[in-house]
Amino acid sequence: MQHIFDQYKTPFKLCEAHQLCPELVRNRRQVVHGYGDRNAYFVFIGETPGEKGANLTGVPFTQDRSGKRLQHLLIQLGLSKETDEACESPRLINCYVTNLVRCNPPRNRNPTKGESENCQPYLYCARPETALLAKCEDRVCQGPP
Repeated sequence: MQHIFDQYKTPFKLCEAHQLCPELVRNRRQVVHGYGDRNAYFVFIGETPGEKGANLTGVPFTQDRSGKRLQHLLIQLGLSKETDEACESPRLINCYVTNLVRCNPPRNRNPTKGESENCQPYLYCARPETALLAKCEDRVCQGPP
């Protein structure tokens, strides 16, 4: 699969036109990329963009219940410059927040194995010149096991 990404300067150009997961393409409002400090020590990885949160805002873990919980945690840990957990554009310190899958699945269902595999390269290409997950020290995965 890596050869697909080699033809683009950044993987996000491919992501916007991503058609490998037709069900997700039909359901999504937008592609949801990660955000935060790309030189992060911590990476928080969710499963999919929330139907009532990131799928609407375009920012992972914002506006829905799980987003407000994570933002509250980041504020308490000193990993966010924000004071309001409802902020739609959080400024993070030494952490990066993303999802395994970039599009919200229909009925907010769990992503299929194929959908997860199609988006997996984005975890390693969040910063084109550096593999984000390869260099970070700690990864915090969120969602069901």
